[in-house]
Amino acid sequence: MNSKIHVVTPADPGVAGDTRVIKSELLARSASITAPAELWSEDAFCEVTGTPKRTAQRWRSTGEGPPYVRLGPRRIAYRPEDVARWLESRTYRHRADELSRSATEAEAEA
Repeated sequence: MNSKIHVVTPADPGVAGDTRVIKSELLARSASITAPAELWSEDAFCEVTGTPKRTAQRWRSTGEGPPYVRLGPRRIAYRPEDVARWLESRTYRHRADELSRSATEAEAEA
């Protein structure tokens, strides 16, 4: 079994230059991952999702963002499949769908 972990950085050719990544492309890429999983650096996550780095840091503090992996005291990584699931959970067909889901979640927490 190969124990190498590949951390993708924005300079890697495997990361699209266009930050508007289509969800299905992200899901297809995560489906092809075999153990050990590919990991995206914080910079790669921010580039792929179009998220400012400070926002990603805040999401980790508040729990709003996708699950992450702490590789060391100052090194964060994201699994593409976790990011794909997180994006899917934040995808709505229309505004009313978003509002009804938010209301249902608020009731469940109460």
